[in-house]
Amino acid sequence: MENKKIFWLILSIVIILRFALIFLPGHQYDLSTHQKWSRDILKYGVFSIYKIADPGSKPIYPNLPPIWIYILGGFTYLYYLLFNSIISQPALKIPGVFADFLTAYLIFYFLKRKVSFKSAFLISTFYLLNPFVLYNSSVWGQLDSLYVLPLIASLIFLEKNKPLTSVFFLTLSFLTKLQGIIFLPLFLFFILKKFGFKKLIFSLFVILITIIFIILPLLLNHISPLLILERTWFVSYHLVPFLSVNAFNFWWIIQILISFKSNYLFFVNDSLPFLNGINYKMIGLILFALSYLLVLLWLNKRFKDFNDFIFSNALISFFFFFLPTEMHERYLFPFFALTSLILIFKKIFKKIYIFLSLTGFLNLVYVLPFTFLSRKIQLLIVSITFGLSLAICLYHLLIFLYLIFHLTFANQREYEKSFNRFANL
Repeated sequence: MENKKIFWLILSIVIILRFALIFLPGHQYDLSTHQKWSRDILKYGVFSIYKIADPGSKPIYPNLPPIWIYILGGFTYLYYLLFNSIISQPALKIPGVFADFLTAYLIFYFLKRKVSFKSAFLISTFYLLNPFVLYNSSVWGQLDSLYVLPLIASLIFLEKNKPLTSVFFLTLSFLTKLQGIIFLPLFLFFILKKFGFKKLIFSLFVILITIIFIILPLLLNHISPLLILERTWFVSYHLVPFLSVNAFNFWWIIQILISFKSNYLFFVNDSLPFLNGINYKMIGLILFALSYLLVLLWLNKRFKDFNDFIFSNALISFFFFFLPTEMHERYLFPFFALTSLILIFKKIFKKIYIFLSLTGFLNLVYVLPFTFLSRKIQLLIVSITFGLSLAICLYHLLIFLYLIFHLTFANQREYEKSFNRFANL
């Protein structure tokens, strides 16, 4: 009984902390953009803003998939009904923070059947207090938790041998934010291996039906699928054509080296040719595709262990952050929810989880220094984190090489002893 009181006390403190932090100033461009979309929803309706083109404001239309527009629309109308005004910036953070709590509950639900109540509670609570997750949702005001929530739900249903329900939630994930689509090939491969070709075909059918159902209100309002694709995919694909958009990854190292002769860091266009007409963007995509293939080959012999499947998804989330160009600092977000599910079962992730929580947090702070401090101190923080960025990237490179080593050699007996020594460093 005492333990339950302690758990409820801890949870209450976490809830108060997470929601209190939303009143700190967040990322002004992101939040003001979402406010603009909210105003457009009130003016033109939630099903029309993909084709709105108000002059003098950028972006002139949303570049996010339909489910996020529906969430923003529902929250916009609710807020207006209650307060008769446009959504405030702190209120815009509420859906993301709420999604974090639901994700933490799913982590707890997944773990409580496998480990003690205490362990499940501590891991899910630590997810809520993870500095990267906390800062991204409660302070910055970003949306990543909204697509990670259905991603975790899809894993839970897949473990329960419900692949059709699983792909339904996975489709909701990438229709909320496009990054969720990177997990789709992995899910389809797993379904094929475990459930067979017939179930794979049914899964593809469920994905198609779900997409049609989600975009149907837009179609009925004379918004074509091509326009939705253009707004959410093609525009985003060319929106920030740089080696790294502040992500401390492999391309940040290259960007710093290219900028070395200048007195300042500048963003390098990833469409520049590198070798025989192959540009930097293509190199990043090739590297990511090769790493994805390596994960699939590794999973091919391990698909019966569901923890290994979750492990594979966590690897893909890190590789996606580290290898392609045009990555933002916050694209590491799903890694922490995925690894929370297997921290107890995959020892190699424990230290990686802790260190990436810290380095990822520093990456966020580099872009959005503590906004409640003076401008002078913020500039000092940016200067310090930039000075550390190269060392952080090299550390991320070591993690990448370590994981590649695991995928390539961990199953071979002659390498097991050296790998275990490496894992204990």
